[in-house]
Amino acid sequence: MTELKDQIIEGIQKIISERVKDIEPGLALFNVVSVMPFGSGAGNVISQVETPPDCLRIAFNSQGSDLTRIKDSVDIIIPCGDPPYKGSAHDPEVGKQHIDSVIDLTSEAINTICKGRKILDPDCIITIHSLGYGFGTGSIKPVLTKLKKDFPNTVLLPIAITPFSIERGGIERAHEALGEASKVTTVFVVSNETAAERLAGEPKSKESLENMMKLPKPEVYERINFVITGIINGLINSLTSTKAPLQSIDRSDLRSIINGPLGVISWAPLSSFEELKMDTINNAEKNEFFTLVGRKKFPEIPGIRGTYIVDAPGNISLAQEKMLAEYLENKYSADPAHIKPLQISRPDAGRGHIIFIKSGFGLGKEDGNICGYFLRPDESTPVTKTTARRTR
Repeated sequence: MTELKDQIIEGIQKIISERVKDIEPGLALFNVVSVMPFGSGAGNVISQVETPPDCLRIAFNSQGSDLTRIKDSVDIIIPCGDPPYKGSAHDPEVGKQHIDSVIDLTSEAINTICKGRKILDPDCIITIHSLGYGFGTGSIKPVLTKLKKDFPNTVLLPIAITPFSIERGGIERAHEALGEASKVTTVFVVSNETAAERLAGEPKSKESLENMMKLPKPEVYERINFVITGIINGLINSLTSTKAPLQSIDRSDLRSIINGPLGVISWAPLSSFEELKMDTINNAEKNEFFTLVGRKKFPEIPGIRGTYIVDAPGNISLAQEKMLAEYLENKYSADPAHIKPLQISRPDAGRGHIIFIKSGFGLGKEDGNICGYFLRPDESTPVTKTTARRTR
């Protein structure tokens, strides 16, 4: 294992030294040094993620065949456990043992990239975790604990992908893992179940969802992963932008947004600031792949914090700023003191987007699926769900 670790660190050193030659340091808004997937589902996502040359995609998995399948789409693959790397047998405890064998490499890899980039520590680390089975489920808490300990000043953005409700054992394992991991830091959730509901079409019904589920399995995941990678690519593209922003945020601003057990990130394409309307917000909500449920009382909910990133050609108006802030305040009672947006104007038309980052949701379960609870603003109104229940 020592020989493998040395080979991996040498590989990272070689890659980063080559890539930083033509990059002027200090221009990016945030130093995002790595995106790390843990598990096979997370590996499928990272294979479509685009990062700047000095932000490395480093994939961890105990299933060697799945690492081999994506090796040409990432920078570094790290097999976990013992050869011949046959996976974690759908057992989170085995997954935990497998990540323990290489846990130091998470921090060592990041430190190696930072050294090559001549920075003290990263502003942000993005991790992706596929929950429900063995390795991704068993590794999420140890990984987040390690990164939080070794990089206390860095903003962690862990994205956890939860399984379909038909995967009963998977849902239970994912729910338990989220409960433990969210004690370490806020975890941003993407639900395959909710994604299928949202992508099934209108009107939301049992029939439309069934039609979605009748599609070939690879096609369902392809549709879901398209939006998940849109979210991650949009985040990375904006946070690492070298354009002078219209309104900027720093590391402390981003940290102040992240609060409580769970969070959600939504995304929608935006061709220009002129096109930024309520329809844009609605489109972003359709791509918010996590069911949120309003409750009168829920003791574990600390209060919602949220903000937005808008990155498109043109300039934002005061009326548009007001619309975005009121959406967060009125729907979720988001603390206005923490609505500190990142606004970027870029010349390349057709590649813009809007991203909402919301956190402070409590962990729950509705209709057999994992959900997030929030305190609804008006206790006299009925319970509000941001995704429709399926008809029975």
